[in-house]
Amino acid sequence: FKASNVRLMKGDYTKPSNEIREFLEENNRYAIPFNAFYSKHYPNGILLPELLKKESVLSALAKVEKKGK
Repeated sequence: FKASNVRLMKGDYTKPSNEIREFLEENNRYAIPFNAFYSKHYPNGILLPELLKKESVLSALAKVEKKGK
């Protein structure tokens, strides 16, 4: 992630949070984990599946990097 200038962000949903619940609902997700890549070319994010696979992460990262060039 460092080589691609990816900034990691984490939300703590161990305690009830209306802000996080609303964010999940806006993205048509109702559970965690929630993973996505955001960039200026993908302001709404590239949403990743709840069950992450290496291929899903690498594919989303490649899309972000390709648009950034």
